[in-house]
Order: sequence, then C-alpha cells, then structure tokens
Amino acid sequence: MSFQSITQWVEAGKQEELLALAARTWRDRAYGDVYSYMLLAEGRIEMVAEFGVKEYDIAAVVPIVEEAGGRMTSFDGDETIAARSTLASNGVLHDDFLRLLHPASP
Repeated sequence: MSFQSITQWVEAGKQEELLALAARTWRDRAYGDVYSYMLLAEGRIEMVAEFGVKEYDIAAVVPIVEEAGGRMTSFDGDETIAARSTLASNGVLHDDFLRLLHPASP
C-alpha cells in the first residue's frame, strides 16, 4: 500500500485506520503524488490512499488506473474525484480495503 504522508491521515482524523490497515498489509510506503498510481497500474502495489487531493491532482491518473484494471473512489467509496480523498486499488481488493478502512459500527 502507498499513502502520501502520515500527517495528512492525522489531519483527516484517520490515523487509526492507517495503522490498522498497515498492520494487515505486507509492506507500506509513502510515495505520494502520481508515482504511486503508476506503481498501482503496473501491478507493483495493490492500494493507494490519499487525503487533501484536488481534482486536478488525480484526474489524469483515473483512466490509467482503470484501464489497468484498477478502481478509484473517494476514501468513503464514492465514485468521485471531488471528495478531496482517494482510494485506488488493483480492483480485486477494493471492497476489502473499504471494509478494512470502515469497520462496521457495533
């Protein structure tokens, strides 16, 4: 998995989710920007998640990720690039990542 920085997850109030996800992955890295999406499209990583992104930050990578078989949503799973967050995956694991990041409330 790749995330742009711990600071942005903390600012979004999602540091616990980041730690829980990192504990369930083989390896985590903070590449950030477009490079992480290219690694995803190449099949070198399975997930990218970012906060504080604008439409112009990610609009060009959406078709690249999707044409490579991946999926992109907001952190909450909405099919939009306007949510100021993104969760991109290899497509196969997308729903699993959403479930890990949004555990059911008791």
